[in-house]
Amino acid sequence: MRTSLLIRSFACLGACVASGVGLPVRQSAGFTFRPLLESSPHSLTVQEPRVSGAVVTITGGDSRRPTTPFTFEWGDGSTSESFFPARHEYSATDRDYTVTVTAHYRPGQDSRSVRVRFRPPVYEFRRDPRIPARVCVASAPVELGSTMTGYKPPSNLKGFADGELSVPRAAIEYALDVGHFLQTDFCNGDIDRSGGDGQVVLSQPGFGGAFSLWFTKPISMGANPSYLSSLAGISSLYHEMGHNLTLNSPARYRFGGKTDGPFNTVVSETLAQIMQHATAWEILNHPARYGLGPEIADGLTKSAEVSFGITARAYRDYVAQGCPFTTRQIPGRQGDPTFGTFMSLAYVFVEQAEDRRAFRAPLKRMMALLQTFNERDHRRYRVAENDAFRATFMVAAMSHGFGEDLRPRFRQLKFALDDAVYAEMMARMRP
Repeated sequence: MRTSLLIRSFACLGACVASGVGLPVRQSAGFTFRPLLESSPHSLTVQEPRVSGAVVTITGGDSRRPTTPFTFEWGDGSTSESFFPARHEYSATDRDYTVTVTAHYRPGQDSRSVRVRFRPPVYEFRRDPRIPARVCVASAPVELGSTMTGYKPPSNLKGFADGELSVPRAAIEYALDVGHFLQTDFCNGDIDRSGGDGQVVLSQPGFGGAFSLWFTKPISMGANPSYLSSLAGISSLYHEMGHNLTLNSPARYRFGGKTDGPFNTVVSETLAQIMQHATAWEILNHPARYGLGPEIADGLTKSAEVSFGITARAYRDYVAQGCPFTTRQIPGRQGDPTFGTFMSLAYVFVEQAEDRRAFRAPLKRMMALLQTFNERDHRRYRVAENDAFRATFMVAAMSHGFGEDLRPRFRQLKFALDDAVYAEMMARMRP
């Protein structure tokens, strides 16, 4: 199978008005990515605890590599000092505990908290009748066809056994149904349906992450079983779902087969990142609207924070490295030189959306411009040296989305931009 078929899973200057009126800035309570925009993501990471009887094991890591042992406050009044992994035995298992892990630096410290569960969580949800059942977490292999000549589905995908799912299958499927409903709307419904209206999630135990299969019939995604062993992997599946929908858009001339391969980053990876974060933001600011109970909302919150933390860290690394802008992967080269570029695009989208406390409307407007993609755009996009066209296409779309010229912001990030292409793209959206 060609590696280009697998889409990877991964997280200001003043400006003048581009066209129309900028979206109003307003503040409201609710879920926000703002803390991760305003400060560096934690170097300390703590994994979900493993519970065996009364014994709890906590693993994690710290990219700053402190030499002083971590402090573990176990929530039952006891404290210990050690490196990871740390183990503790509780005398009472009739309640849950909050464990706080503190890393010590010279100077300063960093803390993260996790919940130790002895009581089984209850994953309650009430299906919103407006949201159709579109996503199936397969329990057995599914025969996959292809909607794209030359793109062959893998043949080793399996279903997920019930024992691999600590969250009920119906709860996972509904959380994904909500994401599918939202992302279809974000795409203005302009999606090629040759692969069907739904998506299937399949298991590939030997793969280290999750991946999109946008060209299959039915449309599908694959994942290591660990991605569905808790709600922690849901945000990554929203990312793959974003690939599946945006690569099948626009319906008349879909991006799939045109913007993938060495050029899959600026459109495909950027949009999957944005879809992932916008979906989480919309759901977590309206969990009751979508009928999601507190346990599901809590799991999605943690998943969203971890995912955007990766995006924020990548953006800061890109800036610290002097903004090594590029929109083209180099075949055979180890690593991905485009990673910081597409993560910076996603970061700026979230930054702008948080300023306005609005994700849905700007994303729909952004997609509307991208959906003007045509054969001439495709020819220009595929010219290897045409970084400026690929970048300007996305920056113009984002500017249209927010009703604000974002070229100054991206020039600060050393994006190569073509003002003539920008004017051409903006002209397409004039009445």
